[in-house]
Amino acid sequence: MAPDIAEVLTSAKSLAREQIADLAYELLRVLDEDQAPVDQATVDAAWSAELRRRVDDVESGAVEVVSHQETVAEARAFIASRRKCLPVPNRVLRQW
Repeated sequence: MAPDIAEVLTSAKSLAREQIADLAYELLRVLDEDQAPVDQATVDAAWSAELRRRVDDVESGAVEVVSHQETVAEARAFIASRRKCLPVPNRVLRQW
């Protein structure tokens, strides 16, 4: 890490949480400044097309619809299988 970046990081760590969040937001905005402006109509059209595609997939049977309970159970089983230690406590998964 460059010394000037390390200094900025050290200074940032001394800020209050809310100030750190504001700084992070502003830094992300700097990254977005060189991007082409977003046309909301284009974004809306893309989301409409995606929604239509997903509805078509469900209606055609290309995808299987499962209940929330089944999805959570599968997620818990997957997480438990990926961990070699204790299973994830339910209170953590309930936050999903």
